Amino acid sequence: MHLRVSTVRRQGQIYRYAQLVQSVRDTRGKSTTRVIKHLGKLPEPIINAFRIALQAARDGDSIVLQSEVAELLSGSTLANRRYLDLAVLIDCWNQWRLSDLINDLAGDQGTSLSLAEVVLPLVLQRCSAPGSKLGATRWVPTTALPEVLGFDVAAFHNSRVHRVLEKLYSVTSSLQQRLSQLCSDQDGASGVMFMDVTDTYFEGIGSPMAEQTRTKTEMPHKRCLGIVLLAEEHGYPLRWKVVGGKTKDWHAMGGMLDDIGEVEWLQQRPVVFDRAMGNQKNVAALKGRGLHFLTAAHVTAIESYTKALPFSAVANVGIEGTDESYEKDIEGVAQAARSAGFEQVNPRLFALELGVTVPASEQEAAEQDPSERRRRGRPVLVAKHLKQAHEIQRRMKADKSLSQKDVASSLGMTPTHLGNQLALLRLAPAVQERVLQLDERFPFGEKYLRSLLTLTPDEQLAAVDEKLAAHLSALSEPATPTDDDEPIGLLRLVAYFNPQLFVDVRRRTAEHCEKLQRHVEAFNADLAAAKRSRSYDSTHRKFVREVERLKYLDTFDIELTPITLTSKTGRHIASFQGSITRKEDVWERRRRYDGFVLLLGHPELPQSARELVSFYRIKDTVEKDFQTIKGVIKLRPIYSYTDPKVQAHVTLCMLALLVQRTLEHRLRTAGLPLTAPACIDVLKTCHLNQRRADDEPLYDITQLDAAQQQVLAALGLEQLADDEHLRARITPRCLAPSASPERKQGRRSRRRRSQ
Repeated sequence: MHLRVSTVRRQGQIYRYAQLVQSVRDTRGKSTTRVIKHLGKLPEPIINAFRIALQAARDGDSIVLQSEVAELLSGSTLANRRYLDLAVLIDCWNQWRLSDLINDLAGDQGTSLSLAEVVLPLVLQRCSAPGSKLGATRWVPTTALPEVLGFDVAAFHNSRVHRVLEKLYSVTSSLQQRLSQLCSDQDGASGVMFMDVTDTYFEGIGSPMAEQTRTKTEMPHKRCLGIVLLAEEHGYPLRWKVVGGKTKDWHAMGGMLDDIGEVEWLQQRPVVFDRAMGNQKNVAALKGRGLHFLTAAHVTAIESYTKALPFSAVANVGIEGTDESYEKDIEGVAQAARSAGFEQVNPRLFALELGVTVPASEQEAAEQDPSERRRRGRPVLVAKHLKQAHEIQRRMKADKSLSQKDVASSLGMTPTHLGNQLALLRLAPAVQERVLQLDERFPFGEKYLRSLLTLTPDEQLAAVDEKLAAHLSALSEPATPTDDDEPIGLLRLVAYFNPQLFVDVRRRTAEHCEKLQRHVEAFNADLAAAKRSRSYDSTHRKFVREVERLKYLDTFDIELTPITLTSKTGRHIASFQGSITRKEDVWERRRRYDGFVLLLGHPELPQSARELVSFYRIKDTVEKDFQTIKGVIKLRPIYSYTDPKVQAHVTLCMLALLVQRTLEHRLRTAGLPLTAPACIDVLKTCHLNQRRADDEPLYDITQLDAAQQQVLAALGLEQLADDEHLRARITPRCLAPSASPERKQGRRSRRRRSQ
């Protein structure tokens, strides 16, 4: 065993490494060496001491160490700070030159720490140990960031952090513009972009922009904000915007597009939206902007766009529905799709080009006689609802135990919806008579009628008659097109079919039907053994609740048949037997498009059908971004309570997302598909160690394990684990000034005030 010192030249620098090695023979009998211990860079006295000690051990002699050598060998570790994962993340940050970009936007700040020197640690905290901003001031001193970035740790305090948040908010808009251009310059105009909306919530009262609503994950009574994100195919965030929590998705995304304007990098690429933008009004708006958009129609709106989707080719394919037949069922459905002319994208996906065409609803409208055309939208059902309200009132008077909640549940509606219907009963009798007289021809909705409730009966009738007269006059004049009636025109339609999804949905619905029948049998058995009379309404509600829970209220008819039971004492008991009957026409419509998705695109999209399907299928890129910022980066809950600081917090999360996505892209390119959290978890145990505290402290890092070496090799960052390279680039913390000039001035001011 002997000590080997290796000398390496890299980028004009000379590095020397010490290793404890042993001479061995390999499997072929040739002489080689085996490294017993990597010692890294050691001071010359230590190297000489090792050599003397090894020689003495071979000779069987004893040695006495000089005092300075003994001090070096016996010195304890004075500090152990998180290092390697942060160093790798800093390299990803530097890839975008974000520090230069942020400082350039901020201008001359006249402080000891620039804006980027405070923002970077906050971003790294969100990547590796997300917490509050106050927590960041406690976290940074436990890391090697002051040494690696060369700033005074005492200057990173809570007051500075909050000032920086306000400054970051002021430059966020410019930062997004510059960042978007950087990504566009890097990837060119060939990629695809994705836009989506998520939400976040507050603990406490929230900021002024926050609105109390139910979150997307069904958490009630939260003060929420919406966040719109535009990301490119690698998941890099290009633009983001904070909106009120009650803002509808299509309004939020439309507002984002208004803010962006007609920038070249947006017009050149296809932009993918989810189904929230798939109704005809939103599609017309997207097309009007000139965007090369791609979205999908909701399943209930497919027939308003096309009648050419060959759903019948697979609708009647037999599904055995057992676990053993699962793969066979999928292959049978896939074969039917091939026979219908679908192009196979992969074993679980088929695409069909439907061409560039006008939506079916517009074709039908063009074929109608102009005098017979009706405005698009739902028919007005006020008269029907008014009749229903009278019937409900009659039932509630007959059975005093019924509450509005019970009645709403039995009818499959919400208590709020029922309350709105019952409010129609407070209208003047003459107004109600007018509504029932016109029936389906009454042109106004419930909202308008409820707005009349503050008026006297005579004023209500006068207002309705005046509005009816104006409506009839307008019908006699030529119709003036409105924004809502603006036609879409030509659209690119592409359908895709997923046979596995088709089989899964059919199996699940079959299980639902079986489950409903079992519940009906159990309910009937209970009713047949009733020991007291049952009321019709309470029994009906029992059946309704189960059907409603599976969302089949519109698909099944529920019937109750009265029966009479006789108790042991001879007393007659009124009970029921129930049955549910499937409405086959409704069921067929609901099952018609199982496994199908209809894509709606700009007519000038040059991509093939399979490429557009692939684009839409990877739209979960932005959804995964949302999962990352909400889960890993901890976007929520938010603890700041002013709008500028909240929006700055969102910007920090987006910059952290950019750094993580950059790391993942580099790993994937190198053939090491680790996620950013997994990579950070691998690297975080390699720390920066400070061996002694004098004028020239001795620094080294924890010895790398095999996984850490593999990650650094994949990223080309082996020098981060080189002690010599490290010592040449860090600023020892003990040599940094004890406090920034601002903090010293603040101490002097406080001292004078106290005196």
